Amino acid sequence: MQRDTDDRRAGRVPAGDTGRMLCKGCGPVWIHPDIAAVLPVVGGWPRALGCPWCFVRKAGGHVPRPSVTCEGCRHFSLGTINPDAGMGTCGAGKGSHYPAQRHKCDTFEPARD
Repeated sequence: MQRDTDDRRAGRVPAGDTGRMLCKGCGPVWIHPDIAAVLPVVGGWPRALGCPWCFVRKAGGHVPRPSVTCEGCRHFSLGTINPDAGMGTCGAGKGSHYPAQRHKCDTFEPARD
């Protein structure tokens, strides 16, 4: 457990944390799959009010994130020029991405809650 805490402080994902979850404070984070398996799933994501990364975020440290796509996020708006295949904008101020482009995002919130 101490090694996992040290890894998180250093901004590294602990070995074995291959599951993903959505923390209310941190957003998308890596978590042990056994923990993700017992969490309630909302909008396709295991959810919790807190996570093992919260202390890192609160201390201003780096939180590595699983990749997400904008098409499933409530902040994403399709562009007006080519809404079916074009870029869109992020209502949380994270720039423009293609809907299916995978990237890291700390403000991701599933559109279906």
